[in-house]
Amino acid sequence: GGQTIQSAWMEGGSNNSNPNAGYGVIIGGTAGTAGGYDMYTPQAVMKSYVSATNTWVGVGNPTTTAIGNTSGYLVFVRGDRSVTTNSQSPNSTILRTRGTIQTGSQGCGAIAANLYASVGNPYPSAIDYGLISKSGLSTSFYLFDPTIQGARSLGGYQTINSILLYRPIPGGTSLYSTSGNYKQIQSGQAFFVKAGPSGGSLTFTEASKSSGSRVATRVANTNNNSNAVLSVMSTNLLTVNGSSIELADGNAVVFDEAYDNSVDDNDAIKPLNGGENFGLLRTGNKIAVEARNELEVADTIFYDMSNIRQPLSYKLQFVPENLAGNNMTAELVDKYLNTRTYISLVDTNYVNITTNATAGSTARDRFMLVFRPAGTVPVTITHISANRNSDETISVNWKVDNEINIEEYQIERSATGNNFTAIGNNAPALSNGGSAQYSYVDLTPLSGDNFYRIKAITIGGQVQYSTIVKVAPLNKLASIDVYPNPIIEGIVNLHFTNQSKGYYKVIVTNILGQKIYQKTTRISSVSESATFSMGKGLPSGEYQLTIITPEGIQKVQPLMLK
Repeated sequence: GGQTIQSAWMEGGSNNSNPNAGYGVIIGGTAGTAGGYDMYTPQAVMKSYVSATNTWVGVGNPTTTAIGNTSGYLVFVRGDRSVTTNSQSPNSTILRTRGTIQTGSQGCGAIAANLYASVGNPYPSAIDYGLISKSGLSTSFYLFDPTIQGARSLGGYQTINSILLYRPIPGGTSLYSTSGNYKQIQSGQAFFVKAGPSGGSLTFTEASKSSGSRVATRVANTNNNSNAVLSVMSTNLLTVNGSSIELADGNAVVFDEAYDNSVDDNDAIKPLNGGENFGLLRTGNKIAVEARNELEVADTIFYDMSNIRQPLSYKLQFVPENLAGNNMTAELVDKYLNTRTYISLVDTNYVNITTNATAGSTARDRFMLVFRPAGTVPVTITHISANRNSDETISVNWKVDNEINIEEYQIERSATGNNFTAIGNNAPALSNGGSAQYSYVDLTPLSGDNFYRIKAITIGGQVQYSTIVKVAPLNKLASIDVYPNPIIEGIVNLHFTNQSKGYYKVIVTNILGQKIYQKTTRISSVSESATFSMGKGLPSGEYQLTIITPEGIQKVQPLMLK
């Protein structure tokens, strides 16, 4: 019906008006109110993608620009049209349009050679990517995931690759489970495709429609993957801020005789996030998912990273699948620290890294993973575990193979998983290439988290590290505590212990039941504090503090103000 952006997603409003509570969104732009936007914003709130320049550009005047768009939009949503400032708490909203329902074949136009294109699902139905009529396109497509950390925690891209049976890379978020199958593209969802060297095209048909649906912008409901056996090494980059650990980006390499080692349509070229990027590099190509032939000795995974912040702590997470039993080991080579760290091909591994002002700490090619025959390194630490004993001490146990010329094993501990300190050492039991088991008891563990790793030192000074294991603090009852209470000068301190991760709404009311303060805070760890200031002008006396959990449960407790 030719609706404009203003008549559709702005609900016919302008200048921040809110004609229909719970509907629409504030649309700001660089042209301000004179250009038909609700307000001036230094960047456009609503953008469309330009394939030729690989850029996002702000939409035109909302009062004259049609909402209909085969390419989709990128929109920043704070809530409905009552949320006009960045200091307000977000709320739920509905974006709605009206017009003729699309049926029959729907095309999106030709896609130029080697370029990305943003494409919108034209139907009021989910579609199956495998059933879309297409030519000259990569086997992968890309979905925006608002729950990836990204730039300013505003999201990043998931690569959906048919070789991995439509499993997302990096996955690992509330929307895109690592084990989910995301072949289905939802109604109202846009996605990216990439054309090959001869260009490409795709056409939606009635036959590409798919039954069922899932939420694409909140908590996901996913189907399990096929049971096909794939040999995969997935590597994720995680940011570490205190006790908060967030997924930044990731990649995967698939090893199978069906693929070759050249860069072709079976490899998913990497789209760049606004935040950190952690992909792969092969013959000058940046790749998100690489399909290679069967794993061979001296195979090397070359990592490519960019937009890495400094100073900051990160973790590399290695997730091997069906790589055990090939009589090989893997070593992470860190060119900046000049170290080699053993990476298990059986269990999930974590390696802590930090960055600083030195250029080498954020170099694009700082890391690579090298596969070698078992027995070519002085020792292989095949297993490490740590468990709390009944007397509250902690036992650290590890197993090794191919032990040759080892001088000692150092047991290292950390409170955060970074900045390890040696707390003890063990002499080697064997020096003839055999296997051995070791144990060390930490008599004075830390009261909070305890992270352990083993540092193997050879007679010649070569160093190898095990993966890291964690022992959590002693169990504590779940609680939300106010301290101090009575509060002073309107400052409310809350401590969340063993609570669900997510958004908590904090409401303070007086004895008449009148709301005098409201705030939303996000809790992302099992032990976290938050501080709020209600101002200094409130009268002393009794108040009521209500906390609404992410599950909607209300927790009420008295609050005294001095």
